[in-house]
This record gives sequence, C-alpha cells and structure tokens, in this order.
Amino acid sequence: MGLLDILRVLWNAADSVASLVVQWDPAGCATEIECRASLQRFLERKLQPLHVRESLSEGVPSDLVVQNKVAVAVHGKLDTSADYYRLMGRLAAYRGWHGAVLVVVTGPVAPELRERVEEYVKSGQDLPAAQFCLLQK
Repeated sequence: MGLLDILRVLWNAADSVASLVVQWDPAGCATEIECRASLQRFLERKLQPLHVRESLSEGVPSDLVVQNKVAVAVHGKLDTSADYYRLMGRLAAYRGWHGAVLVVVTGPVAPELRERVEEYVKSGQDLPAAQFCLLQK
C-alpha cells in the first residue's frame, strides 16, 4: 500500500473499510468466530501497514478496530428476534465511541429486522447514523 493509498484510507476510513468488506468472501467460514478471523486476515493483508486489531486491545466493544477509526462487528445472522436483540445490545455498547461502526452480517437478514436496526440507528440513541453501516455478506 503506497502513501497515497494510506492517506485515502485515513481520510475516509469508514468508506475504505466498507469497500474492502464488500470484496471479502466469507466462503468456508462455518461460525461467526471463523468469519471474524478470516475478515481480520483479509483486512490486515489489504491495509498493511495500517493497524487492524482485535477490539480487546483497543478498548472498543467490537470484534475488530481499524486504525482506531472504524469498529467492525461481525454478526452471524439477523433473521430472528433473538438475533435482533443481541445486535441491539452490541450497538448500545458503542455509546461514546467516536469512530465509525460497520456491522457485517454473514448470514441471512430478515428485511423487517434490518429496517428496525436502521430506524434505531437513525434515532441517534447510541451512535451517529452518519457513521453506521450494516453490510450483508
């Protein structure tokens, strides 16, 4: 990754990471944990020398953090009420986080639950809607 590429990523980190997540293929991953590990390897390879870390090392309630600007949460599926409430609990933990949040759902997504998540984010209760993206893989 050249200097101009690094500057582009740093300037618009959320869009840059989201476009890479769109390119990532979770094929062969059977669990949420396997998807997270696969996505981390992919982002590390694509964004080298930028930092892609597990969130525990950054103090952010997410699976991955890119350059302390973008939190990436990998969520297995969003097709039941239980999945929805689990995701809502995860989103509530972002209160106070000032970076972008990308939620990557690697399984089926029920349209009505996706709409409820997007309405919740638009309400601005826990995180700014402008810094949120829900991607389905």
